Amino acid sequence: MQAGLPFGEQLQYARDKKTTGGRAHAAHQPPQRRRGRLRAAVARHPILSLATDTISARAGTLLLERILRHAVEATAALLVLAEIGILFMGVVARFVLHSPIVWTDELASILFLWLAMLGSVIALQRGQHMRLTAIITSRPALWRARAETLAVGASALFFAMILPHAAEYAQDEWFIETPRSAGRT
Repeated sequence: MQAGLPFGEQLQYARDKKTTGGRAHAAHQPPQRRRGRLRAAVARHPILSLATDTISARAGTLLLERILRHAVEATAALLVLAEIGILFMGVVARFVLHSPIVWTDELASILFLWLAMLGSVIALQRGQHMRLTAIITSRPALWRARAETLAVGASALFFAMILPHAAEYAQDEWFIETPRSAGRT
């Protein structure tokens, strides 16, 4: 019997060993031993070892993507909570206390802009960004894949084209400050 195997596999392994005269055929070896030999064969093969390196790099990329996605989603969730709290505070101060807080509207507007940007990142990452799908859904899978590739490529091209202008605009507007409260000097 082989330690570490489920009981059913241990019995099958023992039966196979008896029927082959004490020799365990490669197909009837325990899974751990088969996996070890497979890994060794893959490591010796130049193309297969490159493929496993690519797969492990892809797994690392997926892990990083998942961490970033969770970070962006958590940030967006915190911004939603902050937006709700600030708007509620502004409404209570204005209509209950009859003493409006001037900066709540400005801060709510800024947070809303950040929410729009983070929301578009989350939607794009999930593949749920707004798009017209009436024509695409009626096409074969190959055409849908090509249309999806074209859509992502067009978005990336647009981003690359607008980025220098956006940076220039942000640099020009850098000195502008939000209005201060009337009570402050």
